[in-house]
Amino acid sequence: RIKVRDSNNNNEKQFLDIKLSSSEKLASYFEENKQFDKALQYSKIAKELAVHTLKLDNTKKITLLEFEYEQKLKQERSLVKQKKRENILILGITVLLLFSVIIFLMFKLQKSKAQKRSVENKLLARSLEKKNKELTGNAIQIIQSNEMLKFTQQELRNIRNDSQLPVLSNLINTLNSGTQAFNKAEFEKIFMETEGDFYRRLLQEYPNLTKNEIRLCAFLKLNLSTKEIAAITQKSAHSIVVARSRLRKKLNIEKHEELAVFLNQI
Repeated sequence: RIKVRDSNNNNEKQFLDIKLSSSEKLASYFEENKQFDKALQYSKIAKELAVHTLKLDNTKKITLLEFEYEQKLKQERSLVKQKKRENILILGITVLLLFSVIIFLMFKLQKSKAQKRSVENKLLARSLEKKNKELTGNAIQIIQSNEMLKFTQQELRNIRNDSQLPVLSNLINTLNSGTQAFNKAEFEKIFMETEGDFYRRLLQEYPNLTKNEIRLCAFLKLNLSTKEIAAITQKSAHSIVVARSRLRKKLNIEKHEELAVFLNQI
C-alpha cells in the first residue's frame, strides 16, 4: 500500500514539476513581451503549483516518517514478543531443572531411607534370631534339667534303706524345689522382646485370655510339644491337654485347624 501511494505521489509530483516549469517559463515569456497580465496569471499558477509541490513533498516525508515509525513499532513489538518467549523458555527450563533436582533429592532420600530400613531390619532380624535361640535354648535346658531331676528323684525313691529315709526325703524335697527353677517373668520378658507384636495382636483380638493361657500361647508359638510344656510348667501332660482344649474354645478354632498354625498366623 505504501509503495502504491509513493508511486502515485511520484507521478503527481512529476506532472506538477512539468506544469510548474511550464508556468514559470510562460510567466517569463509574457513578462519579456510586456504582457504583464498573462505573466502575473502564470506567476500565480507557478506559485500555487510550487506550494502544492511543497505540500506533496511534506506529505511524502510525513508518510515516510510514519512508515519508519510503524516499522520501528513492529520491530519493538517483535523484540518484546521474542523477549517474552525467551523469558518463558528460561522460566520453563529453570522450573524443569528445579523439578528434576527435587525429584533427584527425593529419590536419594528415599534410597537412603530404604538402605537405613534395610540395615535396621537386618539388625532387628539378627537380634530376634538371637533372642529366639536364647528363648528356645532356655526352654530346652529347663526340659533337660527337669528330666534329669525326675530321673534322680525316681532313683532315690527306689532306695529302700530305712536309716537313710530322712536324708533322702530332704534330698527329694530339695530336688522338687529345684524343678521350680523356671522363671516365668524372665521367659515373658524375653518373649516380649522377640514377639511383642504377637502379644499385642493376641490381646487386642482376645482380651479375655488369662495369664496362663497367654503363656500357653507363647509356648505353642515356639512349637513346643505338650510334653515339653508340661516339663517346663511342672504340670501334668493331661492338664496341658485340657488347657489346650479350653484355649481352642476361647480362640474359636475349628477342630481340623492346628492350634500352633493358627497362633503363628496372628
